[in-house]
Amino acid sequence: MNDVIPSATDGGTAGAGRRWWLVVVGAIAVFLHGASSLTFDHEQLSNDEQEYVALAKSLADDGRFVLPTGDAATRMPLYPALLSIVYRTQDAKYWYSAVDILQSMMGALSAIGLACIAARLADARAGVVAGLTAAFYAPYIYLESQLLTETLALLLLVLALWLYVAQCMTPVSRVEHRIAPWGVSILLGLAALTRANAALLIVPFVVHAFFRVPAGSRRGVRVLAMVLPAALIVGGWMARNQTVAGKVTLSTIGGLNFYLGHNPHYREDPGLVSAEYDRFNELRRGGASEAEADAKLYADGMAFVRAHPGDVIGNCLRKVYVWFTPTTRSFGPSLLLLISVVVIVSMFGRGSGIGWVRSARVPLAIVWAGLACWYGVWAYGVPAVPLVSSRYMLPLGIPAVLLFRPVLRVRGLFIGLFASQLFVAMAYIPISRLRWVTDALLIVAIGVVVSNVCDWIRGSWASRDV
Repeated sequence: MNDVIPSATDGGTAGAGRRWWLVVVGAIAVFLHGASSLTFDHEQLSNDEQEYVALAKSLADDGRFVLPTGDAATRMPLYPALLSIVYRTQDAKYWYSAVDILQSMMGALSAIGLACIAARLADARAGVVAGLTAAFYAPYIYLESQLLTETLALLLLVLALWLYVAQCMTPVSRVEHRIAPWGVSILLGLAALTRANAALLIVPFVVHAFFRVPAGSRRGVRVLAMVLPAALIVGGWMARNQTVAGKVTLSTIGGLNFYLGHNPHYREDPGLVSAEYDRFNELRRGGASEAEADAKLYADGMAFVRAHPGDVIGNCLRKVYVWFTPTTRSFGPSLLLLISVVVIVSMFGRGSGIGWVRSARVPLAIVWAGLACWYGVWAYGVPAVPLVSSRYMLPLGIPAVLLFRPVLRVRGLFIGLFASQLFVAMAYIPISRLRWVTDALLIVAIGVVVSNVCDWIRGSWASRDV
């Protein structure tokens, strides 16, 4: 059950004193995300954004977490609370710009965190690939331009995952190793306060903590540490909703999302282009309370599930397709070029023990240079920003999660985290921006796989505990 901790010669800690690569990746991430924030425009807010802003202003102005309609529990509180702090401390004319800067910094920190996680699971090469991919990932920059919770949820997940692989997977020898599981649980509890679906992220962490016990750790104490803080945070918010809205729940919007995913019209409109998003508000205007409207929508959805089980199964497959379909603009094969240049560079390193590698490295480098020039000309002519699109993330990332060989035994954790959010998409509605948070797992896995491939090419593949 105990994990093998990499020695000084293993990829996980190789070059511990040479962190220049992390400085470079961090500088690129900060510059790119900071510069992008200058282009964000909030003149026309979506319905979700309008609600978050209204909640933030309500908190800042009179300390009440309510919408102008009087609804009190339809949204999770952490992101509106963050917005309210910015709104309270900044001039009203410039507070949107302050939020943009804050979100761009959260995005840059997420990119740096993913680089650190990949480096911990493999080496600096994996960290560079993961960090640059996250820094240039178009969906993350797009999310930062929206007044939505996902940028904050991504940062909290990245911090929890980094703390887990950096401290919770090592033998318990110092006090920080004992404290770390409590910190992971707190971060996951806070993530659950960004979106209700994030509460399921706690389950894979707890299961992994139960089965992967490092030396010196007590299984029961470890699991308790992973469960208790998150349970108190989530339970406190649910108790508040019982008092305010009359229902023990994370969010009263859950019934609407469940109904939208289980109704007679979903088959014809799996993308939810013309979905009945106003159904909850219609019930409220008809005199139903928040709890009653939520319960009514859940009941309608369950009635459809019981009456049409075949359609429900078919709809689940449609939801998977929608969840996996890229919804951001394609910016060309940036991800493929990034991965291939790292692999080609590894062919020129010392220790390449495969004969055909030495003979192929120069032609491949020439081909790569030609493709890069073509891409540059194409991007200039379109014009398009050379960001990493989501087009290749799933075809490369999902096999990577299933096949990557990290130094630490976390493949099951990654699969569990991704599967938990896929379950939410099938049980409720598939929203692409919710999946983009879990793309962080794919980014790390791709970085580790690239490192694995480079090790194989150089003939230095080491035995690793998977």
